[in-house]
Parts: sequence; structure tokens; C-alpha cells
Amino acid sequence: MNVQQAAKWLSKSESTIRRWIRQGKLTASLIDGVYDIPLSSLNERSSGSQMADNDRSQIAAMGAQIELLRRENDRLAQQLDVKDRQISGLHDLLLIAERRIEQLVDYQQLPFWRRLFRRKPRPSLPDY
Repeated sequence: MNVQQAAKWLSKSESTIRRWIRQGKLTASLIDGVYDIPLSSLNERSSGSQMADNDRSQIAAMGAQIELLRRENDRLAQQLDVKDRQISGLHDLLLIAERRIEQLVDYQQLPFWRRLFRRKPRPSLPDY
């Protein structure tokens, strides 16, 4: 989290956040000239009277909503897996039906006398 975000989180000014970092009241890492403040450091600082009860209840409600969304996502993923298997099975049936239609069309294109006197395939003898 950067300084601006931390200032909004704690309802303080950016200069106050920078001063706390210099004084060691907030831990932060300086990366390419920008402070990176871990959320745990902000939570420690806001655990006192900084964070209003309303904010805490909103955060708890959001956490519950996130958990509900994760469960719904898992349920939908399972349904998608079932649908994918069904689609695969239907695709296989479609291929079989297409082959059968091709065979019927080929048969219908034969002259009538070939269809009438068509040889039946002989059963093959088992190999011993």
C-alpha cells in the first residue's frame, strides 16, 4: 500500500504517514522512491481508536460477502465441469451419427440392383 492509500485507510494526512514512517511508528519499505506499507503495519496502527466501529463492521460484512462469493464460484466451477463432460459426450454422439448418415447416403447412391443383390459379409472364423 502506498502513502496515499495508507492516509485514506487511517484517515490521516500524507505528511503524517511519512512522519510516522520516519519515526518508526509505521514500518515501510522504500522501493524505487515509493514507500510500500504492509497492511499488517496499518492494522496495528488502526487497532486503537483510529478505526471506527462502523468501519470494522463494514470490513466484517465484506469478508462474509467474499466468502459467499468464493463458495458460489466453487459451485459454478463444479457445474461447468459437469456441462463440459455432457458436451463432450454429445460431441461423440454427433460424430457417430455423422458417420452413420454418410454410410446411409453412400448406400442410397448405389444402383438399385447393387442394393438388391448386395452380398452380406461372411462371418469371420476365429483364429486358433
